[in-house]
Amino acid sequence: MFNHPEWISYHLNSIWNETNEKWNEGDMEWKTVGVTPSRFIDIPGDIETNKKGLPPIGFRAMFPGRWYSVVEFPSGRLEIGYHTNIIDLDTYVILEADRGEDCGKIVGNMSEHEFESSVAKIRDTKIEFELKKILRRASLDDLNKLRQRKKIEAESLKQCKDLVNARNLNMEILSCEYQWDMKKITFYFKSDRRIDFRDLLKELFKIFKVRIWMCAERRTNNDLIKKILG
Repeated sequence: MFNHPEWISYHLNSIWNETNEKWNEGDMEWKTVGVTPSRFIDIPGDIETNKKGLPPIGFRAMFPGRWYSVVEFPSGRLEIGYHTNIIDLDTYVILEADRGEDCGKIVGNMSEHEFESSVAKIRDTKIEFELKKILRRASLDDLNKLRQRKKIEAESLKQCKDLVNARNLNMEILSCEYQWDMKKITFYFKSDRRIDFRDLLKELFKIFKVRIWMCAERRTNNDLIKKILG
């Protein structure tokens, strides 16, 4: 179920850029994102801190306060979501996203105790990822929107590749993914050097009128989530 390319969003040395909400020619605000605005879990200290004031582990193992689910997106990207009830595998859900909502499929479940135990076993590692709140199960209309998005993504991918080729940028655009609510589009790429995206981002923003992210290909994020899943 994990036979997809894998991506990372948080390394300090990764290349990840985003436009602002409204592009202002006079004030070209853009940012290089080194660390996501996420939940940071230090091993093992933060886990111990989080347990303060909670019921004993044995009780929580029998009656988990929340369930953690691994959610897979069409690009193969993985996220960890949480909900008060367990959700069946292969169920599509709507969950929190970057200033909006996204849609993905449940490919793994863990109880609260199982999740904390798995994280605690990963020694000498600072885990940095964002836990997404699962809002609801996806409806038939939601799934239709997901299917319709594939055609739009194919067209957007071609447009981005054309712009990159026209500017002779030393990068290969691999794929793209719209957030389910169409408020953001992420272009995945690979390059052997750091790229100045500012002019490219301006052009992409003019075309798509949504927030644009450029994400360098990596593997660590999905590997980490699979390790937690066990």
